Amino acid sequence: MFELNKNLVSDVPEKIPYSGDEHELKDAGENHVFKISKKNVGVMTCETRGSLDLKIQLYDENFEDVQFGVDEDSGERENPRLSFFRLPIGIYYLRVWSPKDQKGKYRLLVYEGGKTLSGPI
Repeated sequence: MFELNKNLVSDVPEKIPYSGDEHELKDAGENHVFKISKKNVGVMTCETRGSLDLKIQLYDENFEDVQFGVDEDSGERENPRLSFFRLPIGIYYLRVWSPKDQKGKYRLLVYEGGKTLSGPI
């Protein structure tokens, strides 16, 4: 069972990715974790694009799973999408993985207030 903790988060690269960047799962069972700074009140949406069968899960700054924070097929072309309407401003961590241990490339998109973030997430 996967557990997000301080040790894993310390491995999150200092270079925070931009929304829309391409990422690659290179090994079966690999997990990607992204740090997201929610800066505004309002809706935040996280989703992926690509042909991989992925899941995403959102954690708060204390590494606790956010309620209703796991999705697999709610987005476009059965990609995962999570939308949160009352999520407080703060730091969050988004986990991306393939439950079928697929390898390949995908794009991560993060929106705040309906706008794609153009800077680091």
